[in-house]
Amino acid sequence: MTENANGNGDGNNGGAGGDQGNAGGQHDGSGDQSGKDGQGQGSGDGKGKAGAGAGDGKGAAGQQGKGKEGAGDGKGGDGGEGEADKGTWPEDWQTRLAKGDEKRLKKLGRYASPEAVFDALESMQTKLSKGEIKVVTPLKADASPEELKAWRADNGIPETPEGYDTTIKEGHVWGEADKPLVDSFAKAAHEANLPPAAVKTALGWYEKLQQQQAEQRAGLDAQFKKDNIDELREEYGPEYRKEVRIIDEFFEGLPDGLGEVLLNARDGNGRPLGANAKLLRWANQMQREANPAGVVMPGAGVNSIQALQGELDKIEAAMKDKTSEYWRGPKTTNKAGETDTKMALRYRELLEAKERMDKRAA
Repeated sequence: MTENANGNGDGNNGGAGGDQGNAGGQHDGSGDQSGKDGQGQGSGDGKGKAGAGAGDGKGAAGQQGKGKEGAGDGKGGDGGEGEADKGTWPEDWQTRLAKGDEKRLKKLGRYASPEAVFDALESMQTKLSKGEIKVVTPLKADASPEELKAWRADNGIPETPEGYDTTIKEGHVWGEADKPLVDSFAKAAHEANLPPAAVKTALGWYEKLQQQQAEQRAGLDAQFKKDNIDELREEYGPEYRKEVRIIDEFFEGLPDGLGEVLLNARDGNGRPLGANAKLLRWANQMQREANPAGVVMPGAGVNSIQALQGELDKIEAAMKDKTSEYWRGPKTTNKAGETDTKMALRYRELLEAKERMDKRAA
């Protein structure tokens, strides 16, 4: 069946014109030509729409075929009128099915056609018949203990809270601090008749939250420690390592592991006390007052007092020689900002320690 045909006409008094038309239907339509006045008529013997055109010369028009309207430069004929394709769904099918319900209309918007809606319905019915989707029957408000037990069995809920599998992944073990919370949650979940999958999901979220909080706290702790160490380094200068050793001696000397408890404790803002410059500075001062000789004479043990006095005597002897290191040694600066030779600064440090010892003995 030919879809398009051209009509051509000629004559003594006019030019030629033609058009192309399409008529839709079950059968072909045909066109005929006529002479002088340049008028052409087309007729269709089937259902469909006729195409029309306009020309500027004498000629004839012909049309044949099916489908849409055609256009030409000559006058065209009319075909028969036909009905709409009954196999096409109206554009507003979703609105019609929704019946004014916005929620229904929103759901229908997920489907491209009524056939897609039916396909989804058929798929759901198949899954239900195969048991792939389980319909949970609500528990009666006044259910007896026997009915509750049967309902839990039908819906995969354990008889007791201990029946829940609280492991969230292979190799994971809840810590001793977490176990009371996990047990308490399992009890509450059982009272609420939560399914095992929901319990696992909730516990997985809790474990992930804990991990995120631990990572965040570790980052904050590291920055806090760095800031405080930088502060002490600037304060102690070249004596930093020595002063830190004095701090360590203080905490190590506390009874019953109290030093470790203090170092691992946290302040009101959640920051570790063991990294707090204020606490470390205080510990340094306490150790100096508690053991003045041991501070300036580390490693001397019970003989620290004798060692201190012996070094004082040695430096005092050097003070009598104007060419000694006490007077001509390299200059340096102590943590108090004093500048002098190393031996002179050391002498002052020993004297301060001796003075503190004498005050304690008085």
